Amino acid sequence: MKKIMQRHPITSFFVIAFAISWAVWLSLLAVHGAEGSTVLLIILIGAFGPALSGFICASVQEPGKSDGHGMRQWMLWAAATIVILPLTINWSFLKGHAENARFYFLALILSGLAGFIVSGSLSRRNGVRRLMSPLLRWRERPLWYLYAIVSWPVVLLATNMLDILLHGGSAGDYFSSLGSFSVGRIIIAFVTTMFIAAPFQEEPGWRAFALDRLQRAYSPLVASAIVGIMWQLWHLPLYFVGLYPFSVADMLSRLITFLPGAIIYTWLWNQTRGNFLILVLFHASNDAFSQLLPLRGAGASRLFDIVIFAWGIALLCSDRMWKRTPPPEKYR
Repeated sequence: MKKIMQRHPITSFFVIAFAISWAVWLSLLAVHGAEGSTVLLIILIGAFGPALSGFICASVQEPGKSDGHGMRQWMLWAAATIVILPLTINWSFLKGHAENARFYFLALILSGLAGFIVSGSLSRRNGVRRLMSPLLRWRERPLWYLYAIVSWPVVLLATNMLDILLHGGSAGDYFSSLGSFSVGRIIIAFVTTMFIAAPFQEEPGWRAFALDRLQRAYSPLVASAIVGIMWQLWHLPLYFVGLYPFSVADMLSRLITFLPGAIIYTWLWNQTRGNFLILVLFHASNDAFSQLLPLRGAGASRLFDIVIFAWGIALLCSDRMWKRTPPPEKYR
């Protein structure tokens, strides 16, 4: 099995990522009458499939161990879990449902998985350490931090304003509805999303492992398309368990959005030379502000898809991403 994984690392990564996530998600079909918080926690736990697959495949690719003391990783894992657990329990999407032991047990598993991924930056396994060590390389131009955190909410706000101009509505009423947001609430939502939602669940796999290796053989455009298609197919069980509306139109719409989205992520990954921290912040901003600044309705949603498509095409053309180039020299 290890020899197969060494010869076919990308295929192995996708198979293992899908197997882990789909096994957890499809188990929900056997759970009848579970409360919403339980369902959401199980979905979030299953979403760690890409990250865990990235760790497994990276370990097989570089099986050696460093000379560092393993206690540092265990201490970081414990500390990260202790910090993340209160964020999980008090997350707004789960708050008010913490009434039984099952909730706390699942919350502990979720927090422990997030802590385990974070602690990978100090792993004794060479492959995992190489995969996650860029998380600790925080020296980067401030412009990239600004881009990672601010660009997505700017696009959301611009889309809603454009929707108001085209379809009617009051900009004053819209902004007054956002007046209840406090800086503290935004920070808590951002940090919580970063740790227990998509960034640490997915990016160690999709970008740090798969995209990095795909670009050694293909152009950034082709690599983005492969990751984008697999990224969307990975979500398929969530249509069957009720998280997404089960319709062909919605599936196609998400696929169309994921492809330019994958191009945006690839562009940012290449421009920052594989800076994993910047990518995590960008993904956290995507997910957190999509909840904090929701689109006004179907019209705004369609406009948003158009804006994301145009954004992706602009980056594709400006960077000539159809041309094969050497993969970025990472912060190793």
